[in-house]
Amino acid sequence: MNVIVDAPPDSSLPPPPCSTTGLICVGTTVAMNCNGACWVGCTQTANVPNQDHAVTACTAWGGKLAPIRTQADQNCVEQIFQGELNWIGFEQSSTATSLTTGWTWNSDGLTPTYTHWAAGQPNDVNGNENDHAEQCAFMDDNGTWGDSQCGNAAYFRFSCRK
Repeated sequence: MNVIVDAPPDSSLPPPPCSTTGLICVGTTVAMNCNGACWVGCTQTANVPNQDHAVTACTAWGGKLAPIRTQADQNCVEQIFQGELNWIGFEQSSTATSLTTGWTWNSDGLTPTYTHWAAGQPNDVNGNENDHAEQCAFMDDNGTWGDSQCGNAAYFRFSCRK
């Protein structure tokens, strides 16, 4: 069975309306059409308790947390948050045996063909994957990615795509 994931839009049709309606966000929201999809961002006034909270909010809105599959997607998320940390929905399997393996998009389990790790990332805190300390990724303030604990509540923002 062939499954088309994120098919390109029909260029003869105008882009669908993009709205934050239905997005549960205690704070500021922004919506924009970008790279053939609707992207919304949530900047909460309080910490997002964990990445699962962001996943739930995106799913309730009808979208997916991030995913960033291309440089064009990367540019969309950077444009929404303009230098602010945010969850992107990239997770590492708890059975991974090295720092760079086992990463997939939590929205669909697809193995990445594009990444934008910061220098020295992912590092799982101590440079050794044996303790599985950092299994989720975030976008940092300069647009590169780092790994973090999935329960880290230090990130106030997340982006969704549909």
